Amino acid sequence: MGRFCDVDVYRLEDEDGGEPWWGAEGGLDNDRVGVEFESTQNLAELMNAVHDETIAFRQKWPDLQVRWLEGRQPATDFLAAAQAAGIALP
Repeated sequence: MGRFCDVDVYRLEDEDGGEPWWGAEGGLDNDRVGVEFESTQNLAELMNAVHDETIAFRQKWPDLQVRWLEGRQPATDFLAAAQAAGIALP
């Protein structure tokens, strides 16, 4: 059975009608204590922050996977925005 880091993504609308801002909260799938990531318009910056947060976990669990969620469902809007921006997800 694999271990997961669940990252709950949320979207904030830009008041000026520009690109949306994305924020997230993440933590191990069985741990209610996690980390809140700062909102950003730069998807790569958010993904890098999640990657940095999971480095220590991956030393203990090399097979750790990140699940990008919106509530309990896959974060399809976020994943589509990342793909449109040319960002490849692991």
